[in-house]
This record gives sequence, structure tokens and C-alpha cells, in this order.
Amino acid sequence: MSNNGNGHLSAYQKRLLKVIDTELDKCGSTVNSLSKEIKPLSVQQSWDAGEHGSDMHNRDMARFSSRRLIAKCENLRRAREQLLTDPEYGICSTCKKPIDPERLIEIPFAKHCFPCKTGNGNKPRNHESHVLSGRSPAH
Repeated sequence: MSNNGNGHLSAYQKRLLKVIDTELDKCGSTVNSLSKEIKPLSVQQSWDAGEHGSDMHNRDMARFSSRRLIAKCENLRRAREQLLTDPEYGICSTCKKPIDPERLIEIPFAKHCFPCKTGNGNKPRNHESHVLSGRSPAH
């Protein structure tokens, strides 16, 4: 999915770029709010064992969420760069067919089409072919 070779983006690519930019903005604000939760325990805080355990659990969860969110942000940044520069963006790494545009809207950094991701890439898609043809699948 290249940018038409002349620097111009298609309407779909512009839509996808807007989705990615919106998600990146959300990432930034969420990382900032999570970093406020990951503060060291102050010496003056109560050392009640129950409260201390709960505080540590909350900080650990915030750290875990923050790491996952930072990884998502990095994936979104790479997807944005690939969308703008890489003609192979949007092509499944496994079967080399285009990834469904709606999948890329949901997961802009997807590297595989849904059938390949779920391991169904080599199986015939009977349900889809019947839906498209208007016939009901045989049981």
C-alpha cells in the first residue's frame, strides 16, 4: 500500500493516518497519567501491611500497563512511518495478499491478514464464499 509513488495519499490512507495519529495522541496522554501513578512510596505513608501491599500492587499494575502502552505506541509510530514510506505496508507477511483495510483500521501495525494470523490461511473460506454468492453453506 504505497502512497501512489508521487507523495499523495489515497482517501483510505488519509483515514488510516488519522486513526494512527489519534491513537498516538491517546497513548501520550495515557502514558503521562500512568507515570503519575508510578511514584515511589513516601516515607510518611502508612506502613500498614494491607495498605502497603495494595499500593505496591497498584504500582506494579501501572508499570505493567505503562510498558504495554509504550510498546503499542512504538508499534503505532512504526506503522505510521511504514504507511508513508513502505510500499509493502498493508501486505500480509505470510501470504503476501493485502490485509483487510478494516483490520488495519483496528490494528494499524498488523503484519498478517486475519486468516494467516489465526492459522486459517490455507483453509477455504466456505462461509465467506457462500455469503458472497448468496447461497447457504451445505452442512
